[in-house]
Amino acid sequence: METVRHNHPRQPAIARRWLFGNGAALAGAAAAATACGPLQGPAKAPTGKISGTVIYRDWRLRAGNPVDEAFYKAVREGFVAKYPDVKFEQEQVPWGKDYLEKFVSSAAADTPQDVVFSSIIWGRDLWAQGLLEDLGPYVARTPSVAPNQYVEPALYYNSWKGKTFGTPHVGPDFRTIYVNRKLFREAGLDPSDAALEKWTWADMTANHQKLVRRDGDKVTRAGIWFSGGTSLEDFTTFLYSNGGQFYNKDRTAAAFNTAQGQQVLEAFVDFRNKFRLHVGPEGLGALQAFPQGAAATVVMGSWNQRDVLGTPEGQALDYTMMAIPYGPSGKRQATTTWTNMTVMPKASKNKDAAWAFIEYFHSLPVAIQQFQIWKQASPRKDFLESKEWKEAASKVPSYVPWRRIAESGGPYAYIKNAELAEKIQPLFKEVVVDAKRSVRDALAESERQANLILSQVK
Repeated sequence: METVRHNHPRQPAIARRWLFGNGAALAGAAAAATACGPLQGPAKAPTGKISGTVIYRDWRLRAGNPVDEAFYKAVREGFVAKYPDVKFEQEQVPWGKDYLEKFVSSAAADTPQDVVFSSIIWGRDLWAQGLLEDLGPYVARTPSVAPNQYVEPALYYNSWKGKTFGTPHVGPDFRTIYVNRKLFREAGLDPSDAALEKWTWADMTANHQKLVRRDGDKVTRAGIWFSGGTSLEDFTTFLYSNGGQFYNKDRTAAAFNTAQGQQVLEAFVDFRNKFRLHVGPEGLGALQAFPQGAAATVVMGSWNQRDVLGTPEGQALDYTMMAIPYGPSGKRQATTTWTNMTVMPKASKNKDAAWAFIEYFHSLPVAIQQFQIWKQASPRKDFLESKEWKEAASKVPSYVPWRRIAESGGPYAYIKNAELAEKIQPLFKEVVVDAKRSVRDALAESERQANLILSQVK
């Protein structure tokens, strides 16, 4: 499935949470490196004026991108105005392997960053390696970033066994279906949020025939455009909408080798081979086709909203979003939801100033700035209840169901994500694309591989 990520430099086909092969090995190397150097003790309340240097690391500041630069300029200036005795430095490191390697090398050289923006697929594993600061004491003295300030799906990923190591920042991000309401009306379909909320998988395939346009064998307008079916993100997203679960209750073993999981893979086979939902207009990706009216729907990420609104066609488009329709074993629509976070390396040299930045960066005023400048939502409840958000929802229909869709989501396959993806995604491909393996066999082997990997989780 095509998804365009906004929180890292543009890298087609590279997802910000997806595997890059050596994540676990890099984390282990970092743990060994920092174990040899001095680490500061647990958090203490600051005793005086906040000063010194704070080094913040991120992958989302694209050089030369005026919107990115405007947002981070506002963050820097606002923080320095509040803490004039702090020197603030921001490091931009490319998403992926380079990001973790920089973490390792900084720790080994005893020149660590103080605050790091982290993907959900790294946070828990870095915590398990002993590389992240326990933020519990900091949060306890800072009610503005307490767990009750955030929507529930933002809290899946930033803690483990009662310990908090991250503060939710951007999102919630979720997989969703963008709907061109004009094209729906022309096809005789009701595009209201109330009607869309009732859709099932059967509605997807039936209504695809009403929406797709062809010139011979060539698709000129996509109907229900779902070009995936082989990734963990695809699988969890439809699994939750079919009443299933990816993890067991403790997230220490797989729980997807069930009738619900079987129905998901069977649906993916039909979506591709029987209904051909994966075929779109030649020469256009989903993100280009949708604003141009060359796709009645596209399955993309909520974060792609900023890209749609960044085009003249998108600004004029009458569209909304819906969650993933529910399957034969499901009772309601659902999705996969996640929220990336800010963490503090345990080896930070200036933890008081680091926490001051985290508190500021995660405040409601910065969340509003982030939305107004960057068109990025925040998982803060007070943001989603703010007049700024409500005013935007009165003008952009797709913001209306945003929170409801986000809160319908289950967790991303984030624990040891790289290892899980490496073992399981090829099995899904053998079923959905290659027709070389049965659904039952693929699920059984996926469960076995997942349990071997998850058995290492402590």
